[in-house]
Amino acid sequence: MRFEYFENEMIVLVLIVLSLSILSPDNNKISYISYLFILSYPFFMAFYTKHMIGTNIEQFNKGKTFICNSDNRNRYVISRKDGWEVFDLYFKKDSLLVKIKRCDEN
Repeated sequence: MRFEYFENEMIVLVLIVLSLSILSPDNNKISYISYLFILSYPFFMAFYTKHMIGTNIEQFNKGKTFICNSDNRNRYVISRKDGWEVFDLYFKKDSLLVKIKRCDEN
């Protein structure tokens, strides 16, 4: 799995939880279940993001239009008929790249 599928916030959350568990180990069963959930959550989200990107690419290739947010909070209407194409994990038009995972079907 590619690192791009993980959100940075999730990685920080896991590192905080791991450091807390090392500093104050607790033998409580609920704590272990909570740690397990928190540690597995980023992986579930990564698989969801990977699936969402694949679905968006599939719908884009079928001619659907998307509204996407960029890193600098600009919004773009993206469709194949406007000259956009898929480039790795991005929609690309000329030199502009917009992350596919930040797009919703219009």
